[in-house]
Amino acid sequence: MSLFKRKRLPSERRERKLSYHSIEGQRALAEGDPATALKHFDRLVDIFTERAGPTYERTLVWKAFSAKALSALGQLDEALAIQRLVIAERTAAFGPDHRQTLSIRGQLGSALTLNGRPRDGLEVQEAVYEDKKRALGPLDPSTLDTLGNLAEALLLSGYTEEAVDAYRTLLSRRTDVLGADHPDTTRTASNLAIAEARNLGDNPEALDTLARNLRTAISNHGPDSDEALVARGYLGEQHLRLGDGHAALAVLTPLADDRTRLLGPDHSDTLRTQRMVIEAIDLLGDPVRAVIELDGLITRLVLSVGADHPATVHARLLHLQIRADLGQVPVDEAVGFAREVRSLFEPDHEVHEIVQRVIDQVTGEEVE
Repeated sequence: MSLFKRKRLPSERRERKLSYHSIEGQRALAEGDPATALKHFDRLVDIFTERAGPTYERTLVWKAFSAKALSALGQLDEALAIQRLVIAERTAAFGPDHRQTLSIRGQLGSALTLNGRPRDGLEVQEAVYEDKKRALGPLDPSTLDTLGNLAEALLLSGYTEEAVDAYRTLLSRRTDVLGADHPDTTRTASNLAIAEARNLGDNPEALDTLARNLRTAISNHGPDSDEALVARGYLGEQHLRLGDGHAALAVLTPLADDRTRLLGPDHSDTLRTQRMVIEAIDLLGDPVRAVIELDGLITRLVLSVGADHPATVHARLLHLQIRADLGQVPVDEAVGFAREVRSLFEPDHEVHEIVQRVIDQVTGEEVE
């Protein structure tokens, strides 16, 4: 055995550097820090562009990851531009039915769905799903993943019955392919329960459905699992929909604490839960405290996910609504907010309806 430390070759140093950016970027994205993830992914894009050119496959891989990070930051236009470029390059290199081509098309649909344009995302996911069924088969794991994305887009677009049907189909197929106890199968069952509850609307049965789903998530995955945390969030949100601030706080306050402990204080899921806690505080008749807490939350959201991210916009919209109830919103501010969100959300998105109600309220017109 040599007594001297072996000198690392330049190729080994390069590979270690690539591995570092890859691991740290994906870790940051998973931990809800898309800004840090973007720095690592952009560095990988630069390295592979310099080494092999802008259309090299590994360059395109990291461009796609950069687009994911941009989407998570709410920078939708930039994300879509990159994804469309990658789609064009992969189509030219591999053809329209190649897995890589189909994959980036699905990522584009998800970016639309999660950034205020779920119906545009739905249109994309429907096409990708049909193409994957034809090219890969209806039971291919990638096809099933797209069916799940399609169901999510249906749910966020307000097509709750269709979302329930899609999740039922997905659950049946995943049970057949993976078995009833596989994590993907149990996760789909949870998504189905959430869709069924959303389809029930204000019906009290929705609470029973979500409570059963929470018990199942804890049993299958554990109390600190992502599945259990998501189930608790939907249960708390349903209490908000029913106007029960006390029940909502009972669910959401400990959930915010647990998400802070498990995910960190600036994770997007933690911040979203804290926004719902503030909404419950307002429901309980303390709007002044709600406004003060929203001031701090909005600042943290802007730093964490960006000013144009839907989570930030929803927090600002809640801030506007509460201040309008307090008589603190001038007409030009409400109208300015409406203009600002016009380009961020689809024309028939519920955000526009809520903003219009605020405008009607501050102008003194009767709100129907």
